[in-house]
Amino acid sequence: MDPIDTFSGVRRSDRGVEELESAADERGWSCIVLDCSDVEDRAGFLELCSEAFGFPEWFGMNWDALEESLGELDLVGAGGVLVLWTRWQELADDAPRDFATALDVLTGAAAAWTRDGAAGGVLILGEGDLDVPDLVAHEHPHALPDDDELGVVDLADEPDEGGEEGRLSD
Repeated sequence: MDPIDTFSGVRRSDRGVEELESAADERGWSCIVLDCSDVEDRAGFLELCSEAFGFPEWFGMNWDALEESLGELDLVGAGGVLVLWTRWQELADDAPRDFATALDVLTGAAAAWTRDGAAGGVLILGEGDLDVPDLVAHEHPHALPDDDELGVVDLADEPDEGGEEGRLSD
């Protein structure tokens, strides 16, 4: 199972934008790319979000308005939502407080989408120092890792102390 099927919240990923857009499309999810290559501060990030999410002209261009607008995002007809946040590093370096607030707002939005029953969330793409968990195969709370992930060894395949394979000691 692809970990994208079961994740929620905000996660890191090293997968490419095109691959993730395709995965979202296959699932019938809305996919929004936040490419911060030209974003230097709060105003630039808010403008990017306004355009990317298609907010109305009267969007307030402040953190509270962004939080409210993302929480009320119309996901009718979409099986889920996938936000791909790319080229975020410059914003994090140049305006760390704005970056931290943006991350907090997106985290809150992803939680709201989950509460509303929408699959998906925010994937942060690219290298950089950021304390956000990676997207992994067993994100879903009910999904269990397979034996290889846990390091489970089949005792029938291991030699016993006497060197005989597949035999348990008496």
